[in-house]
Amino acid sequence: MKLSTIFASALMVAVAFGFAACGNDEEDEKIPEVPTENEFTGTTVAWPASTPDQKFTSTDPVYTLRLDSNTKKATLEIDQAQFMVGMPKLDMVFPGIDYKILDNNVVLLSSANLVPESGGRPYPIFPITNLQGRVKANGTFDLFFECTPKFRPDITPVLHNITFTGHTAD
Repeated sequence: MKLSTIFASALMVAVAFGFAACGNDEEDEKIPEVPTENEFTGTTVAWPASTPDQKFTSTDPVYTLRLDSNTKKATLEIDQAQFMVGMPKLDMVFPGIDYKILDNNVVLLSSANLVPESGGRPYPIFPITNLQGRVKANGTFDLFFECTPKFRPDITPVLHNITFTGHTAD
């Protein structure tokens, strides 16, 4: 009995050392370093999908991207958003955007559809679809999304494409 107890104890010590030896600090998973909040300025271009030659361009909006590492969701705030002639400049929030961070610190954003908010309330007349974005480590931000404004029942909604190309604000 004594020999089996010594053998069992020795085996447990060997297993414990084996687990402790697995991996080292240099092999730990590297967590990309990306700021959780970035502000961008640049150029917004919007056009009806059916008439791409009718472009509306603005450099007024400021885009602020917030990343929540707990929920893995991003929020995009657009101050002074205006996507077409006659649209009032609005402060809009695009909540609940999926994101992932690649090894090279590139942030990819995506959302099939979302309802933007303005003034803390949902703004369903500007439904957002097919949002895709990329923030590179050099501070550039490229964004694409679609919007089909639904102003009134007597006006047929028209799909608009919107792009933003910018860089971190100075």
